[in-house]
Amino acid sequence: MKHNLFEVMGREYPYALQQKYPHVLNKIIELWNQPEIDHYFTTLLLDTRGGERKGFDDDAFKDITHLYEFRESEYLREAENKSGSH
Repeated sequence: MKHNLFEVMGREYPYALQQKYPHVLNKIIELWNQPEIDHYFTTLLLDTRGGERKGFDDDAFKDITHLYEFRESEYLREAENKSGSH
């Protein structure tokens, strides 16, 4: 079942992440409008822990990247809306 927050993403919807790493997608949803989302994306996109940890497969990593870009574009839309409302 698609999460309504990401339905507008169309073909970029994070299907692989939802199927293979639902806990990660749920955490992104939980943090979506919180300042902590930036730090969470950083921990997902950059290997800050090192070691022998297995990373995300290509499809899930691509989903995370698309979600990050989608969030960044939302930040820009929100900023434009605020500056246009003066």
